[in-house]
Formats: sequence, structure tokens, C-alpha cells
Amino acid sequence: MNIFKKIHSMEFIFTKECYKTCNSYCCKNPYFKYLSSAKSDNIVLPMLETEFLALDNQIQFKNTKNVIFTLKNNKKIKIYFVECDFKGLCSPHNLRPLICKLYPYFPIVSNDGNFIRVRESTIYDLFYKDEKNHPCTLIRTNKINVIDQLKITTEEIRKVPIMIFIFKSLQYIDKALQKYFKNIFGKKIFIDTLDRGGVIEFFKHYEKNSFTMQAFKEQEFIENINSLYNTLEQKYGEEFTQYFFD
Repeated sequence: MNIFKKIHSMEFIFTKECYKTCNSYCCKNPYFKYLSSAKSDNIVLPMLETEFLALDNQIQFKNTKNVIFTLKNNKKIKIYFVECDFKGLCSPHNLRPLICKLYPYFPIVSNDGNFIRVRESTIYDLFYKDEKNHPCTLIRTNKINVIDQLKITTEEIRKVPIMIFIFKSLQYIDKALQKYFKNIFGKKIFIDTLDRGGVIEFFKHYEKNSFTMQAFKEQEFIENINSLYNTLEQKYGEEFTQYFFD
């Protein structure tokens, strides 16, 4: 069964109407005013082509675009970016993309899909220093319970090869972004410690990277992704490689 279709019937975080406690923070872009390319506070959600096709015609997104990423070994994978303006009121609610169902964390896993720890799901959340200041109620007040849930509820999907690739790739993306901003500012940077000028500067470089993908052109990142592909190809064969093309 297509794992992304199966996810439609799965939930990973069990909280009731948490969007009401944070003004739908996770379902809108609170920093859109700092982005010259953003025309509203709608969010942009990434998903593999397989997930996009599993949702297409069932949930209506405003705008979509896709980008083909080529690995060092010349294998390609297509990623869709869709604009969402539902602000937490998507209907039917079960047809949320994976990143929404897992928010506010994604599991960091081994090559076997074993749970190691969690990391924040979105780029903004990666750069918060003090969880007590975080806009997300789950991060601020319910972190331990949410992590305990994810250890259990993600067990099935964590064993699926393409999910292992997604979760480990997100870990490498996180590392590359941290390095990118540290090289620019000369230190590890946190949004919640910056004044207005600092926030403007941060998002200027964030937006630049969105267009140039400079953070992901570093050799370390390229090698990490390529090594991950090779490891999973050897371990899982076509069960994994079916999501890529030449």
C-alpha cells in the first residue's frame, strides 16, 4: 500500500484543537512581512511527488510548484511545494500533509528507522533558543508528552525506507542551515534573541538561500545525502529506489 495514502488514516500527535491556543501559529507564516517574495502569511509545505499525488484532487491548495533535485549519483527526486491558506481548518482534517501531522517535531532516526530523538519541524523553529518563548503551545508546555507519543505513533512509518530517507535528510538539512547561518553571522543565531534589525538581516539571508540553495551546495551536505541513498539502496533495493528516477 502507498504509505502516503495510509498516512491519511493515521495520527501521530494527539492534542485537541491546539491551534486555538496559539492563534494557528503552525498553520501560517508569522514572519512573512520580512520576506519580499511572500504576499501573505500562507505557509508553503514540502512533500514528495508520491505524497502530493496521494492528496491531489482531495485537498485544494492555492499554488503548487515542483523542483527536481539531482543527487551526486545523478538519481533524481521531485519535491512539490504547495501553498496552504487553511490556517488549521483544513477539511477533512485527516488529509493533512505529513509535515503537518508530525508538527512540531520530526523523528531523527537510524538507518534502520530506530528512534533516536526529535528535531523541530520547520526552519523557523530550528532557530529558537528558549522554548519558554516559543509560540507553539506544544513545544512550550507539552514537549515531553509529544515526544513520548511520537516514539510510539511513528514506529510503523519509521520502518519504511523512503521515510528513513526523509527523516535523515531533514537532519542533514538542519545541519546545513545551521552551518550556513553560522558562517554568515559568525556564531549560532537565534531568532528570539535578535532585535528587529537582526531579524530583518536573518530573513534576508534566509530568503536568499531559498532561491540559491547555497546551504545545500556544500560538499558535506552533498556527500551525506549521496551516502544515505547508497546505504538505503543497498539495504532495501527497489522498495526504496522506486521513488527516484534517472
